[in-house]
Amino acid sequence: MMLDFIQSKLEKSISNWEIVSTEDLLDEDQDEVVRVLNFDRGTSDPFIVVSPKCFIAGTSSKISSSLLVDVHNTLNSVMWTFVRSYPTVPN
Repeated sequence: MMLDFIQSKLEKSISNWEIVSTEDLLDEDQDEVVRVLNFDRGTSDPFIVVSPKCFIAGTSSKISSSLLVDVHNTLNSVMWTFVRSYPTVPN
């Protein structure tokens, strides 16, 4: 599943934050399943919602800009991996 692949890439790419829990939710507006990733580092515990299309669908209100940049860069890398390997895309 694409969300599993994205999560795996985020876990490997972002070493200064830990993903402590995840939850899959149905985004009724987009008619797709999105994943909430709960991060942890010290006293900060932000979340980021990612879609299988490599979009950031939402974030907690107080999120570190460096974490947001790291997630964005990883999602961008994942997207380009699939663009270059078109038409092969995992289910």
